[in-house]
Amino acid sequence: MMTIKLAVERLDCLEVSYSHALLHVGAKHRNYKQFCIENFSLFKESILFVWKQVLKEKLLPDGLEAWETLLDYIILGLSYGFMTNPRDLL
Repeated sequence: MMTIKLAVERLDCLEVSYSHALLHVGAKHRNYKQFCIENFSLFKESILFVWKQVLKEKLLPDGLEAWETLLDYIILGLSYGFMTNPRDLL
C-alpha cells in the first residue's frame, strides 16, 4: 500500500523519483520464501476488486483506467526489482 501512496504523491515525476524506490521494494520481496513474482499481479487484481466493490458506480471508466495504468507501472518496477541482482540497483 505504501507503494501506491508514494506513486500518487509523485505522479508528476515517476520516472525520476519513484522508479528507484520500486526496484528496492521489489528486491526486498526476494527475502520472503513463500513469495513469487505472480503475487505482484495478484496484489493489483485484489486492489481493483476491492475498489470496484466499495466504490461501485463512483469508479468511472476513466478513473479505473488511470488506476490500472498506475498499478501496472508499480508492478513493473516491483517485478524488475524482484528479478534484478541487488548490486545492479546501486
